Amino acid sequence: MRSRWICLAVLLGAAASLGSASPIAVACPSDSVRSADACVCFGGNRWDPVHNLCCSDAGTPGCAVSEYYDCLSNQCVPQHAVQGLARLGIQQRLQRRVPKSAKHHDDSTAANGAEEEEEEEEDHDHDDDDDRNHDDDDDHNHDDDDDETIKNEAINDEIVNTDDEAITDDDIINDTPDASNDTPDTSSDSTQPSTRASKPKVVQKTMQIGGYNVVYYTTATSGTAVTKAVLVLHGVAGDSLSTVQTVAKLFASSSVVVLGPHFYTKDAQFTPSPLPSNPLTFSSANTWISGQSASNDDSIYSYDILDTLAQLTKKSFPNLRTLAFVGHSAGAQVLQRYAGATTIGTSAGLGISVRYIVSSPGTYMYLDTIRPKTTLVSQRPSICPSASNCKIQQADYSSPTSQQISTCPDFNTDKYGLEGDSSDPSYVTRAGAVRVRAQLPKQTITYIYGSKDTTVDSNLDTSCEANMTGKTRLDRGLIWFSYMRQLYPASTSSQSVQEVNCPHSATCVYSSSQFQKALQ
Repeated sequence: MRSRWICLAVLLGAAASLGSASPIAVACPSDSVRSADACVCFGGNRWDPVHNLCCSDAGTPGCAVSEYYDCLSNQCVPQHAVQGLARLGIQQRLQRRVPKSAKHHDDSTAANGAEEEEEEEEDHDHDDDDDRNHDDDDDHNHDDDDDETIKNEAINDEIVNTDDEAITDDDIINDTPDASNDTPDTSSDSTQPSTRASKPKVVQKTMQIGGYNVVYYTTATSGTAVTKAVLVLHGVAGDSLSTVQTVAKLFASSSVVVLGPHFYTKDAQFTPSPLPSNPLTFSSANTWISGQSASNDDSIYSYDILDTLAQLTKKSFPNLRTLAFVGHSAGAQVLQRYAGATTIGTSAGLGISVRYIVSSPGTYMYLDTIRPKTTLVSQRPSICPSASNCKIQQADYSSPTSQQISTCPDFNTDKYGLEGDSSDPSYVTRAGAVRVRAQLPKQTITYIYGSKDTTVDSNLDTSCEANMTGKTRLDRGLIWFSYMRQLYPASTSSQSVQEVNCPHSATCVYSSSQFQKALQ
């Protein structure tokens, strides 16, 4: 109870800093659209008006109409406790126009703010995250539905940036406590991330793989000025355009190109517009996350898209010196596997510096049959409270017991390990376990975990295979990183971990100083 009142005191201070004057000028998070009087988050998430974040409230009972959800304290807070917030967002008369092109992506949310305020405050299903439970169509979960479903709109064949304030008008909010100590260089000739970039102009393009069309989005198509590329992956919802736009806002330099592919599935929330003819198609999100083959050509795997786009980027920008692969949630699952199996996405393969930023994946592809002992899984918060205070030892890992194997016979197959299914091969099985074990520890990788990414909800992969490696995303991340340190010491010189003060939120992670440093 005491911690609750401490939290309220902090919130009172935060609200007081906003001032009592109304209206208040606020830019909505990039994974939301502006209604008349509030920000309406996508993916069933709730808006935290004090921290200006969209996040899931699945870790608490549904907040009452008289409360709002605090993303950072992970609890419902009475609105009357916050000065100037008598109702959720109703006192925040946003001084921005609502773009005509903006569309609500949550049918349960009303379009007219104040008139429909009760609907805006109702609880939504948490369809964002990182891991989908087993369903009738897939043997395993989607695992990492990106909780950051970002608005995806195309205007015409080429120029797809809506150029409205809902996407590009203000800084990305930085809620990381130490962000002020790491102010990035925003000069025009710098390739360091900037929180005050100009409006990114994003173009929809098409490339061909085996005669099939694949859409990608990019801030530039060619040129000699570009020396750095950031290739960012979308989440399960297919929000490829807005994912590129969100990361592109970090850069003010013409020497940086931000681009990202679209993994096309017919049932995704977002699809490219226009959709090219004969698109390379995947049967579900789980297939492209796991590196499996396309439904219209079993000789082409989803990770082949990354190889092709990386090669195209190198060819289009002859002075390119650095390529950073970036993924959060579902995209991070892809990169954790792709980094070990690719022959293209390496420094040797492209002839330039290649690095990976892997943010909060829900599951990990282990390199052998060793897994954390059950005592480590159950006691992780005390054994390894944080990345900087972790006492996990090699003795905390062992081969699963016969009972565990009997209960979880697939613990080392598909996305959980290197024992491929011969009846359903993938990019990873094509590469082979020998290559993956040798290559993954040597890749330059920064893992980023949210210290508040501890929610266990219906969207998290809770299969026995996944739970064998940890109960929450933070558990699994810290246990995985320690596994690599203890059993594959070659990773010590090439891989690092950062912990950010975030829930499972791409907006929060991408806004952090730790993420921006990793991109430098």
